[in-house]
Order: sequence, then structure tokens, then C-alpha cells
Amino acid sequence: MLSPETVRELRDAWLPNMTGPGLDRLIDLLDNRSPLLVHGCFTKSLPMGCLATHVAWNHPATEHLTVEAGIKDLLILKTTDSGFENYIRDPYTTLKATSDRIFATQCEVAWIYSSPPPDPEAEAAYASIRLNLLKTFAGHKSLSVQHTLYAMGENILKDFPAVKEITLRMPNKHHIPFNMEPFGLENGNEIFMATDEPYGLITGTVVRD
Repeated sequence: MLSPETVRELRDAWLPNMTGPGLDRLIDLLDNRSPLLVHGCFTKSLPMGCLATHVAWNHPATEHLTVEAGIKDLLILKTTDSGFENYIRDPYTTLKATSDRIFATQCEVAWIYSSPPPDPEAEAAYASIRLNLLKTFAGHKSLSVQHTLYAMGENILKDFPAVKEITLRMPNKHHIPFNMEPFGLENGNEIFMATDEPYGLITGTVVRD
């Protein structure tokens, strides 16, 4: 049962004004990322984001708006099933081809919903997408950063119909074999050193047809 406060807010603040002033109010809330919309509730007792989002999603003045979610600074690394070889070379190419390397990146991901999940499900959707990205990264036999980037985006579109496009930014975090020769030792591809060079930023967007 709705509380008296909820009923009063529905009657006085929203329903009588959903055309004209009410729509202006809704647009203002959207523009300012109001906690009313972000948390999806009327006075913490009734899901309100569903009502507001439905109106905004279908009204001509606000239907162009999109709902975007994402992840920043996701530092991920794998030590197997990664290589980079058979690429185009020229006289200035210095990067050595390898079939066995460390693949590390600080990933930034953003996806756009074709229809946003209801507020109570938004956090679970975020967690599921994040887990899907990590599983794809870990389990994919990577022939290049670009190869894995596309696989991660492709799996999200396949497994989450509400996502219409996804963009990934994956800068290289190179780890090169440490030179053990000064110590009279050989490095059998076991000891690595993180380095900022060479630097490469790989980015791509995967979109539904």
C-alpha cells in the first residue's frame, strides 16, 4: 500500500502536470541527474524511476535521450593465450613478433542501452556485464588487442539484448622480458618488467546491425 506521502506526491507534483510544467520538471530532473531519478523512488517507498523513465523514453521532447553506463580504470592482465605476430612490417618496425606474451590493459568501457533496465535491476545488469567482459578477456585466445576487444564487445551484444552498442578503450600495458644476461642468467620468458613504452591505445565500438 502506498504511503500518504507517496500518494500526495503523485497527485500534486506529477500526474496533474505531466504535460507542460510536468514535462519541464522531468527534463530538469534528467538534466541535473536528480537523486529522485537516479535512485528511482518517491520518498524511498515507491519505484518512481519507472514512471519517469517511461514518460521520458516515449515523449517526443525527450525520446532522443540515451542511457549510458560504463566502467573506468579496469586493470586486467592475462599471462597465457596471448600473442601478436604476422602483422604488417616496414623498415621502421621495431616490435618483435611473439606467440606468447603478457596481455595487460587498463580498460575503459561504455555501453548504451536501447531500453534501460528498471532501477531495481540496473545494478545487477552492470555486474553481469562486468563479469561477462572479464570472462571473455580471460578465456579468449587473443591474437591481438584488437581481436580481444572485438570479442568482448561482440559477447556483450549477444548476451545482453538491451545493449545496442559498446565502446572499449584498451591502452597497452606492456610487460617485456627482463634482461638477466648481466647476472649470467637466462630469462626463459618467466621474469617481466612493466614499461610505458612503446605506447598504444586501441579503441573500438561494436554496434548492432
